[in-house]
Amino acid sequence: MEHEATKAEVSLRGTGNVLELWDPMSGLRKRVSDFSTQNGRTHIKLNFEQAQSFFLVLSDSPSTTEWVNTAPFNSVKTINTPWQLDFIKGADQPNSVQVNALIDLSLHENDDIKYFSGTVRYQTEFEFKDAVNAKQEYVLDAGEAHQFVRVYLNGQNVGLKMWSPYQFDISRVLKQGNNQLTLEVTNLWPNRLIGDERQYPDSAKWKKNGYQGWQLEAFPEWLKGATPQQPGNRSTFATWKHWDKDDLLLRSGLVGPVHILTRKKAK
Repeated sequence: MEHEATKAEVSLRGTGNVLELWDPMSGLRKRVSDFSTQNGRTHIKLNFEQAQSFFLVLSDSPSTTEWVNTAPFNSVKTINTPWQLDFIKGADQPNSVQVNALIDLSLHENDDIKYFSGTVRYQTEFEFKDAVNAKQEYVLDAGEAHQFVRVYLNGQNVGLKMWSPYQFDISRVLKQGNNQLTLEVTNLWPNRLIGDERQYPDSAKWKKNGYQGWQLEAFPEWLKGATPQQPGNRSTFATWKHWDKDDLLLRSGLVGPVHILTRKKAK
């Protein structure tokens, strides 16, 4: 089952003058303003993104001056400049390509790109015409991406995200004028497994093993060296087969659209 965003009303057995939200992924701590207490309990409504979690900490004094911001974002720029794609890690790395618009890589006409599993570096540059306002937050929203995304803006690493929303705080590195943007996007393994099944069928013997897929009966001779049964330029092999040539490819790469969002800073 895929992760989904959700809302929850949390009731804590305790009270305090201060309620803070600690993010275990980023290490950031922020104070919460919209909570209530009743009958010795603290109540708060929270929005959780996909697979997100928090520590809620009650105390008598704050450990941070930052506040949780619940104001909505406004889009101030869509990045639609051409992108340079370099396939920097993974099996059967394709040559670099340039695209004028972001697409799902599993739909690409080049099979090496279509079946690629690994890390793709996306690079572009864009102009930001407005002056950067110190009283505003600026966030890069990568839109749809699969699966892990690390962002660099003007040479500065601004974070890694493993699920949607792929939003990154760029308030301190965004500048007026020309900006250099790099995203490193790593997808999962199935597309290369499926591609190998389609392009280079193997001669191994398999047996059905219930819901777990197909189990290898014995290692094929070609794993020990070149033989007439060697399945071409196959780059993957596993002792369990969960994917075959008839399976649909997973969506892959940076699909976007990529936006810059802004909102007024919290207290």
